[in-house]
Amino acid sequence: MRKRKKIPKRMLAIASLVDSSKVLADVGCDHAYISINLIENGKAERVIASDLREGPLKIARGNIKSAGLEEKIETRLCSGLCGYEPNEVDTVLISGMGGMLVREILSESRDVVNGADTLILEPQSDLRIVRAYLREIGFAVIDEDMLSESGKYYQIIKAKKGNSKRSFTAEDEFGPILIRKKHPVLKEFLIKRKRHFEELLQNREFLQSQNNLDNGRVKVIEEELGLVREALSRF
Repeated sequence: MRKRKKIPKRMLAIASLVDSSKVLADVGCDHAYISINLIENGKAERVIASDLREGPLKIARGNIKSAGLEEKIETRLCSGLCGYEPNEVDTVLISGMGGMLVREILSESRDVVNGADTLILEPQSDLRIVRAYLREIGFAVIDEDMLSESGKYYQIIKAKKGNSKRSFTAEDEFGPILIRKKHPVLKEFLIKRKRHFEELLQNREFLQSQNNLDNGRVKVIEEELGLVREALSRF
């Protein structure tokens, strides 16, 4: 019997935010490790695991077969949520992608998103854009987690339908729930980010080069540092 590969810590953290789903969409499922974990732990009755690439999907099918879950996990070759029908899933899970792509996937399949009541998202960049878009489409962030793995930081967002209209703050950048939890990994990340921005703003060569370019980057860094300090003040 083939020994199953140990699921990465990041994927376990993503799966832990799923409560209960009748049909879950695992978008960009890669090798279907999260899909398998959710079924085996009773967090989803059925999963549709989709990926844009045939290669990973072929491996996913092999992993699903080895786990004996062919009747519980369906695989689909499609881009984002384009291969799903409206009201087909109650939970949408998107991980391992940049924030702009996550927003694009949600926006191009609004009929599918509107039929779901829970979104589990792990954007690897542009988190403020994702959080702002969630508010725009009527989803409120109800839980978050953050971890560090192999030198990289990951934030996971759990959102449900609900109104959350407010102006942009440090919470959009770093996560309202993470800040409220005083999450230790977030604090570690913020301290490193604060040090990095402060060093840049004290570097004369860097400042001179940016002044010569006149691209506004110094102002952006000052604004980012302000958000970091705002978040740290809550710890």
